[in-house]
Amino acid sequence: RIYAIGGSPDTALYAGVRVARIRLGLFILSGLVCAIASIVFTARLANARADNAIGLELDVITIALLGGVSVFGGKGKLTGVFLALVLIATLRNVLGLSQIGGDAQGTVIGLLLIFSLLLSTTVQRLYGGLQAKLKPAGLPKGPERTT
Repeated sequence: RIYAIGGSPDTALYAGVRVARIRLGLFILSGLVCAIASIVFTARLANARADNAIGLELDVITIALLGGVSVFGGKGKLTGVFLALVLIATLRNVLGLSQIGGDAQGTVIGLLLIFSLLLSTTVQRLYGGLQAKLKPAGLPKGPERTT
């Protein structure tokens, strides 16, 4: 149902999905998860300031898109996002242990984002081209059945 709403809310509504109720529930769940994450983040930093998370936007966007979440909605799985999170966290940790500064780490993450988007677009175009070539032009008409 959530994928249906993300793909096309109007179509989901016509299919009998309670779009408003599910959307409200998802906003409540999102707020709850954000509250828990902010409590954990504040406890980890031992202070609460409005600018604690400045600079994490690139990581979050990279994790979401690398994990397979579509910007346009209706696609993506939590497992892909989790694997992308592990990849980015590992990459940040390795770069930090290698004495590479924050700006260079941001550049590497940005390049990873650009590369993943280019790779995804290229694969989709190639796959679409192959599907168009392999798609049968139409089934030949067989003999009429008479009974």
